[in-house]
Amino acid sequence: KVILRSRSKAKLSDTSEALCELLFPLKWQHIYIPIVPEGLTEYLEAPTPYLMGVLSSISTENLNYEQSIEIDIDKSSYKFGKDFSLPFSDEMMLMRKCL
Repeated sequence: KVILRSRSKAKLSDTSEALCELLFPLKWQHIYIPIVPEGLTEYLEAPTPYLMGVLSSISTENLNYEQSIEIDIDKSSYKFGKDFSLPFSDEMMLMRKCL
């Protein structure tokens, strides 16, 4: 689950499309909403994989979206949702300690 945030609709749309293009030759087959309207933010609680863009002015603090990554395009920052884990993350941490 990927959530993109920005103040700009153009940045959200362009970044969403760029991420989909980076998957080439594969295609994103799951939920894809480049800009989620304010009244539909509950879609972020969907249990399926998705790629969605949300304007920074829209509050999502009361939503429970687990196993997700939220990327703020304007601040160049990210945060992980509850229960988010990368495949092989424990092994990667061990490898980093050894190096």
